[in-house]
Amino acid sequence: MSIVDAYETLVSKRPYKKTFAAADAVDIFMAVAGNSFDPKITELSSQCGNNSGK
Repeated sequence: MSIVDAYETLVSKRPYKKTFAAADAVDIFMAVAGNSFDPKITELSSQCGNNSGK
C-alpha cells in the first residue's frame, strides 16, 4: 500500500473507524517510517502536506 492510499484511508470518514486529522496522520507515518514506509518518502510526503495548508 502506498503512503498516499494510507493517508486517504486515515483522513476519510468510514463507518468502522474514526477520522484522523491530517496532522495526526502525518504523526502516525513519521512514527512508522523505516518500518512500514520508506523514511525518505515519508519525509517528502510530510513536507507536501505542510505546503498544501493541510
